[in-house]
Amino acid sequence: MGISETTEENVTFTKEILSLLSKLNLEPQSLPSDIKEGLQKVALILRFEKLSDLDDCALRIVCEEKKIQEKNKQRQEKWMASKYDSLFRTHAKLSKMVNQMQQNVNSLERSVEDSQKEQEDNYCNQVLWSTKLKEYKQTVEKLEAELTTMQIDDLYPQKILNKYDRYIELRGELAEVNQCLSQYGDLPPNLLQAKALLEVKQKEYETLEKTFLEKTSYS
Repeated sequence: MGISETTEENVTFTKEILSLLSKLNLEPQSLPSDIKEGLQKVALILRFEKLSDLDDCALRIVCEEKKIQEKNKQRQEKWMASKYDSLFRTHAKLSKMVNQMQQNVNSLERSVEDSQKEQEDNYCNQVLWSTKLKEYKQTVEKLEAELTTMQIDDLYPQKILNKYDRYIELRGELAEVNQCLSQYGDLPPNLLQAKALLEVKQKEYETLEKTFLEKTSYS
């Protein structure tokens, strides 16, 4: 705003005050300073409300309009506050849902990572066991080839088992024979001695028989 505009506005404002004083039948020089300040405020109000003169009805209308505007403003502010509160609660709820979804996403990502790691471990184990199985198969094939090279009859193991069973059977029979021979433990070890001993026993028997017959004949 320039100096000329400010001066023009002050001149207009002064004219409005003088006009107001003339309507009130008052002289500006006779008024104290506080009254002058009050009149200046009244003049400002009239100017702001675009009133040409000091009209009580117009002032009432302006006051009522101010009240209505104030109520509308309060109502608008109340509505805005309610809207803001509703938006704030909605924002808080959405933020909570977003955080929960983020946690779910993080959990899912960890599950996917664990699953991938498990699959990698399973693949490594599969490769390891496949390698071992291949080695075992190669070892079996090598042993089978060595057995084929040795040219062992397929029935040879069964023959060994049969001989072993016969060996066990003969050991049982030998035990029975030893038990039977144990009662002849006082016999001489060779056949000639046995024959000589048998002759001696035979003579002893004949002597006993003769003695017995003699005794029975005397009786």
